[in-house]
Amino acid sequence: MFQLPQVPRLSDLSIDQKIAQMLLIGFRGYEVDREHPIVKDLRDRHIGGIILFDYDVVLKSYDRNVKSPEQLMKLNEQLYRH
Repeated sequence: MFQLPQVPRLSDLSIDQKIAQMLLIGFRGYEVDREHPIVKDLRDRHIGGIILFDYDVVLKSYDRNVKSPEQLMKLNEQLYRH
C-alpha cells in the first residue's frame, strides 16, 4: 500500500502555485513515471487535480487513460507515488 504525499500549506505557496491549485487537467496515457509531464506539473506546479478519460473526444477513440479496472488502479497508484 502507498501513502499519499504530504501537501504544502496554502500559505506556503506562491501566487502561481495558488492559481495552479484551481486547475483540473487531463492528459493522454495509460501509465506515468517520475519524468512524465503530468507528474512534473503535479509535483512542481502543484496542479489542483487531474481528470482521467476512457474516451478521447479529439481523436474519437477509446484510447485515452482507461483500459481496465486493474490498469486504472495502477495508473492512480503511479500518480500518487510520483
